[in-house]
Amino acid sequence: MNSTPIIPPFSSFPLGSPTGRSDGAVSYLALAFGPKGLGAAEEFLACASSSTPTSLCTVPAADTRVLEAFRAALGRARVGLRILLAGPEADVYAARSVAFEAGAVESEVLLSITEAVSRRVYCPHCTATTVTDAVIGRELECSGCDRSLVIDHHFSRRTASYLGYMSDAEEVPQTVERVAA
Repeated sequence: MNSTPIIPPFSSFPLGSPTGRSDGAVSYLALAFGPKGLGAAEEFLACASSSTPTSLCTVPAADTRVLEAFRAALGRARVGLRILLAGPEADVYAARSVAFEAGAVESEVLLSITEAVSRRVYCPHCTATTVTDAVIGRELECSGCDRSLVIDHHFSRRTASYLGYMSDAEEVPQTVERVAA
């Protein structure tokens, strides 16, 4: 199955908020990752006013095709759209980053993290992002440059990833020859 996922269009109608307060939303777009994300999104949308248009798209993970389709859907968005992202932490934060790149603001994006097993780790040496199940403080091998990185607590909302740093970055390798100036 190599087809690009289709994220349904949405429109603007008068609204009631699923939280019971007027948040200015005229429609909801829910992007659910996996079965747990689907359950969380359905639960949220069930609370939405019946007069509020809602769109729900379920995908297995936030891979490149899904994020590109999401980016395209946001390019057609109208003022008043509220975005719900539900599923595992790595997928939700990857989609959140795309939403912010597209111009969404904090109050327009709702998150529902269903599990925090895997996380994205950014390598400042090669700019690759590695998805791992390792916890913060542990080491992993960068998928881009094979360096051994320690997962730091620092989380970048822009890149939707934790920072990885070389644990031995300040050590001089034994194989380096010193050259006289």
